[in-house]
Amino acid sequence: MKIRTKLIVTMIPLVSFSILILSYVAFQNFAATIQTQLINELITMASHTMDNLSTQMFERIADVQFLSASNILVNSNLTKSEKMDYLRSMERSFKTYSSISVYDKEDIKIGDTRNILIGENESDKTFYKEAIKGKIYYDTVPTLSESLNQYVIHFAAPLYNESNDIEGVVVTRQPINKIHDIFKEIGLEDNQIASDSSNLKLDLISSNGTVIYSNHDRKSILQIIPGFQELISTNDQQNNRSLLNPSSTETRIYNDEIIVSVPQGPGHLDYTGSNWFLLLRENADIVFGNLEKTVNQFLIISGIILIASIILILFIAKNISLSLSKLMKKVIEIGKGNYDSRIDIKSSDEVGELALNFESMRQSVNQVNQTLNKRVMERTVELEKANEELKLNDEYLGKINKELVSADKAKEEFMSMVSHELKTPLVPVRGYVELLLRQKKKQVNSMKNRRNTQIWCTEIY
Repeated sequence: MKIRTKLIVTMIPLVSFSILILSYVAFQNFAATIQTQLINELITMASHTMDNLSTQMFERIADVQFLSASNILVNSNLTKSEKMDYLRSMERSFKTYSSISVYDKEDIKIGDTRNILIGENESDKTFYKEAIKGKIYYDTVPTLSESLNQYVIHFAAPLYNESNDIEGVVVTRQPINKIHDIFKEIGLEDNQIASDSSNLKLDLISSNGTVIYSNHDRKSILQIIPGFQELISTNDQQNNRSLLNPSSTETRIYNDEIIVSVPQGPGHLDYTGSNWFLLLRENADIVFGNLEKTVNQFLIISGIILIASIILILFIAKNISLSLSKLMKKVIEIGKGNYDSRIDIKSSDEVGELALNFESMRQSVNQVNQTLNKRVMERTVELEKANEELKLNDEYLGKINKELVSADKAKEEFMSMVSHELKTPLVPVRGYVELLLRQKKKQVNSMKNRRNTQIWCTEIY
């Protein structure tokens, strides 16, 4: 298997798996963060709303305490008309109340800023019963005011005379639309919390489940919220507790809704709270629909990263394979004896170092090869010179051979002549013998010289 194929087969699955794992972990963390952030924003918003509501309720208690502590309403020197004018001026100043009433200790309404039901006995009213005992009272559940024919929250306090005895009761009535104004002030009216939470349902609920405010169902106001008893009575089998606990901050997913319940808390200063809680409900499909969009974005981004990684891997594998292929071709050429083929691969990685080492080896081998060729040429020249000398020696030997042939011929002639002249006297024979001996001696010496010359030439060759 080629190294390029190995790199592709190894790196692409590894990079793909790594990207998928990282994308999955990142998405899980992101989804958990988004969900937690959404819930925290809902809780923060609800807590801020309940704090504002507690502050407003404290201000109403402070108002009725101020009227209770004022000597004007029990001052015998002032007429009832003057006292009502004072209460009307206070009402216009506060811009909060529907009416302010004064009761005597006989349970009779003796004054009202609207002059409604004067002289009525309202001893059966809870606000009167509690205030005549010396308590500061406020409704925890809006009640229907018979005099105003609307739902209000009563704030009542006793009136003390100079002897510090209870002389009567002062009652203020705040319409529930003043509570609704709190949601307008912080942008929760008409589903204006945020662009991504336009379907958020808000319900301000009393301890018995009565809806005090709702931004999605006006008809449910002052009604028992649908499913309220089911929410507080149905148990979560996994956590072994009710789905909704109005006394503490709770977050649940129930009937495809994310439900966040934030209690009113301890109130504010003298206002100890009304056990109200704010119920926020968001369609889980919307929240998880946004997460689904995020999933798609993650998949697209992961796909782009994966494709870019694969292209990068293919590019790197091609570069590595191309460099190795070039190096292999050069090595094959060098192996065939082409030592002049220069290896020119520039790279800063191991392949570049390998190519550099091969180039150094090629240069060394080429230098050695050139040195050997030079020596061979020198030896060839020497052999050519020796060959020329051998040719000269051969010519010389041929010449000597011719002389020997001539000598042999002379010998034959001499023998023939000796045979012919045997009949001559000894003196001529002797003369001829001496002549022959001298000639023979010369020939022998000449042959020795030729042999020595031949031997010397052979050794030189």
